[in-house]
Amino acid sequence: MATDPGIAPATIRAYVLERPGPAGLSLVERRLPAPAAGQVMVRMRAASLNFRDVKIFRGSYQLPVHLPLVPLSDGAGEIVAVGDGVEGLRVGDRVVCLYWEGWRSGAQLEDGDGISDRPARGRTKSAEVDGVALERAVYDACDVLPIPDEMSYEAAACLPCAGVTAWNALIGVTSGDTVLVMGSGGVSLFALQIARARGARVIATSRDEGKRLRLQELGASETVNTSAEPEWGRRVRELTGDGVDLAVDVIGDATVEQTLAATRDGGRISAVGNLSGSFISGTLLERGITARPVVVGSRRMTEELIDAMGSGGIRAVIDRSFAFGELPEALDYLASGDQFGKVLLRFDEE
Repeated sequence: MATDPGIAPATIRAYVLERPGPAGLSLVERRLPAPAAGQVMVRMRAASLNFRDVKIFRGSYQLPVHLPLVPLSDGAGEIVAVGDGVEGLRVGDRVVCLYWEGWRSGAQLEDGDGISDRPARGRTKSAEVDGVALERAVYDACDVLPIPDEMSYEAAACLPCAGVTAWNALIGVTSGDTVLVMGSGGVSLFALQIARARGARVIATSRDEGKRLRLQELGASETVNTSAEPEWGRRVRELTGDGVDLAVDVIGDATVEQTLAATRDGGRISAVGNLSGSFISGTLLERGITARPVVVGSRRMTEELIDAMGSGGIRAVIDRSFAFGELPEALDYLASGDQFGKVLLRFDEE
């Protein structure tokens, strides 16, 4: 086993969520296992938060969560030890940790050269298996991905959930299409930029006037203030003539009526938010709208996104960074909804 001497301590600090709520989150010391054959040890450098993390912390996440576990799903760092049999990775490599463990390629509901759609239960970080809010972690080598030298750890940490979800949601979007994105969270800001990079027209919504203006600065062709226009679906249809080709719905049931109003007959909806069965209604059938659930994405999608970012026009929009010891404060800040873009956790050496 190859190891960087002095880099791998016997114990590390890790956050553990024993039960939902502030009292259930603690910062503990735990022993650090050595990587087995086919595994690597990653020294975390940055992690990003998603609203999913807030839901897990509060106990309101819609999918099973197997507590106790280490929170946060998205992180990037440096390989400090390599187990036997690992090829293509070595000590010192800079990597991003993938959200899904085991989903290598293939579109949802189709077979690829690895596991597709939802892999076997127990494979998503911070819900079924430990997340990345710890100083060092051991992963199967296939579940980390090298990042370019010019990409920062902070930017890479924004990709596994938010960036890859946006990439997956926009499958099939080409020049001349019209795309709707909602709000100023990580998925929506990535989706806005990816769609623009492909030559699409992007309409963005926000209930905050200041954020609406920032969406314009980021490249939205038109924006709609949903506080001023509660029937914003009608406004989007007016702007487009007959509705958007694709709507990226990151909210769910609370916005589905307006999302449908904004989408053209025969259009598509990428459903990132939590949608109940009521979403699959007669309206979809009558109007020929296709709704597709998006559950993040594969290793190959992550590779494609990283390549696209290297061409310019797509970047991680970072709102604020917190120190490793400030995870509770970071969760509170994300829950406030005040941010524009991603909220990060730094793993500064002490």
